[in-house]
Amino acid sequence: MSNAATPGQAKLLYRDPKNKLCEKICLNVHSFGSLAESIVHGKEQHQPLTQAINNFVSTEKHIEESHENLKKLAVLNLHMTYQYDAINKFSQQLDQLKEVSQSMRR
Repeated sequence: MSNAATPGQAKLLYRDPKNKLCEKICLNVHSFGSLAESIVHGKEQHQPLTQAINNFVSTEKHIEESHENLKKLAVLNLHMTYQYDAINKFSQQLDQLKEVSQSMRR
């Protein structure tokens, strides 16, 4: 009983890894072919996704613009309130002036 492998056994030892390597190479070639096919035909498949992304980006831009417009409207509202208060105060003073002028005429 010797531990040395015979030439027939050596061929069997190297045949199995060689077959596995060939299988892996075939699988990789097939995978690359599938990848190439999906890239070629993928443009058509990804068109709805691309369109959805573009819509989302444009919607986000509109949301930001709307937010800025709301800030401007809030400032405008504040200014209008100040003007309303000033006009109200002036009208009260005008009423007081009318009363004073009428009392002076009597």
